[in-house]
Amino acid sequence: MDRPLPIDSFRQATASTTRAIAGQADLAVSFTEGNAGYFDTGIRLPLPPPDLAYERVTQVRGEADGIALWLRHHDRSIHARYSPGSAVARAAFDALETVRVESLGCQHRSGISQNLAARRQAYCRTQGYDRVAERGDGQFADALGLLLRELITGQIPPDVARSMVDLWRPLFQPQLQVAAKDLKASLADQSRFAQQVQVLLVQLGLPEEDMKHDLLLVESSKMEPAMLTPQIAGADADDEGAQVQPHEEFADAADLASESAAAGKIPEEPAVFSSTQNAAEFPYTVYTTAFDEIVQAKDLSDAEELARLRRRLDDRLTEFVRVIGPLANRLQRKLLARQRFSWAVDLEEGELNTARLAQLVASPLNTQPFMEMIEADFRDTTVTLLIDNSGSMRGRPITVAAMSADILARTLERCAVKVEILGFTTGDWKGGKVRQQWLTGHSPAGPGRLNSLRHIIYKDASEPWRRARNNLGLMLRESLLKENIDGEAILWAHQRLLQRPEQRRILMVISDGAPVDDSTLSANHGKYLEQHLQSVVDWIETKSSVELLAIGIGHDVRHYYQRAITINDVEQLGSSIINQLSVLFDMQGTSK
Repeated sequence: MDRPLPIDSFRQATASTTRAIAGQADLAVSFTEGNAGYFDTGIRLPLPPPDLAYERVTQVRGEADGIALWLRHHDRSIHARYSPGSAVARAAFDALETVRVESLGCQHRSGISQNLAARRQAYCRTQGYDRVAERGDGQFADALGLLLRELITGQIPPDVARSMVDLWRPLFQPQLQVAAKDLKASLADQSRFAQQVQVLLVQLGLPEEDMKHDLLLVESSKMEPAMLTPQIAGADADDEGAQVQPHEEFADAADLASESAAAGKIPEEPAVFSSTQNAAEFPYTVYTTAFDEIVQAKDLSDAEELARLRRRLDDRLTEFVRVIGPLANRLQRKLLARQRFSWAVDLEEGELNTARLAQLVASPLNTQPFMEMIEADFRDTTVTLLIDNSGSMRGRPITVAAMSADILARTLERCAVKVEILGFTTGDWKGGKVRQQWLTGHSPAGPGRLNSLRHIIYKDASEPWRRARNNLGLMLRESLLKENIDGEAILWAHQRLLQRPEQRRILMVISDGAPVDDSTLSANHGKYLEQHLQSVVDWIETKSSVELLAIGIGHDVRHYYQRAITINDVEQLGSSIINQLSVLFDMQGTSK
């Protein structure tokens, strides 16, 4: 009998060890390209190198051990109950929970401790912590976690992060030294540990009101085990090193806020909508709205098909995320930096700056030992992606659009920016039931729009990404993609945005051509749908507070939209979306 190859033996041993650590004998463990993750179907780990180089092998083992410990020692519902509201507080809370979980796992297990240390070293290197010369808000959670780990376990920070941690040590050390004993005693009690972490974060200057999520009975959510706090990349991190996880699921601010707020704020969508709204503005008619529909993506398919289509989308995400992942992280850092806080130091009054205690003792009359937290001004924002679901988008264009929407939704939700993902198509080809009714009625001249509309909600703005993730796979069902009537779709998306409570509303349209519906255009003049689209866009751009922009795929849409770009290669779509939003957020909104 042939002996198994060394790499196969490594996989088998790693999988068996992972199941043993997690305490789940039937846990599925697979090895694929890309990043590690935990899913409904089991654990996925990065492929080990063919030569089984020690450094990379240890990192793979560290990924496996970290996830296994998370499964064994972490309770999702407890974590969600106590998780803070703001992005920076939540990142710190997550980092300290990771310290708790891994500290439990490392007790009397030197091998696990070494594997996790290798993973931390690799992570800190990708964040660029070896090049940090000053404190930045993006380092807050990672520095706090590394310092607490040092106090609880004696494990010093990785070499590449030591200088970064030392920059934060004077600010954190006094409070951490007081709290470390109680935190260490509470490692086996997640609820008690979470409560103590909340107290610690308030002592470190984070707003107390952010620590009241223990009062919210939120639904438990999947939490991927964070290494440090990878979803909050350092301000000095190398863009190419910071990767967006292609398959991870988050229980972040968007999950908590959307599950606890906004209930009853949004009027119920009618089953059939009026496509002649604002008719006084637009010379546009509709033959009948009897067959029009606004439909949730999940209602167009069963759960089994949605899961299968989602897996198809995931299979394509790994390589795609390498291209736009750094751009998405750059956008995330930009938004988080605007949401966080800074400190004004050397003040005569305010909160005591523990880093100035030595100076205060040495020269009490010549020291200004106080500081004050300054919160950045960041406006609440909702972003809607309105995606053309026409037949011409079939294949690579619709796949890239779905992947871009998926990554953007996760990126913005981590920054507490609401994201809505909508699609538009028609119910039939060639007019279907509407055209048949028109023909039966002796085909009156100038019927107006002569097909039924199908407007699809893939993800509501108040719905967390983790709940809507399977819906996005529906875009890959080819039979869904028919005609595109853009003007009414934009009005619909615009109306939904106006119902949102956020101060800033952005609508991004993604289309690969002019509006086309054969039935409508055969019974009206050839520019009928284009003229309506132009009227709608002009009206929004001049009279609405909604900020409208468009990306045309292989089609110049700049003669419709004031703010638009055209891409000739569909592979540019993801980066174009990120770049356009980055510019918009830099502009702080526009006034009309």
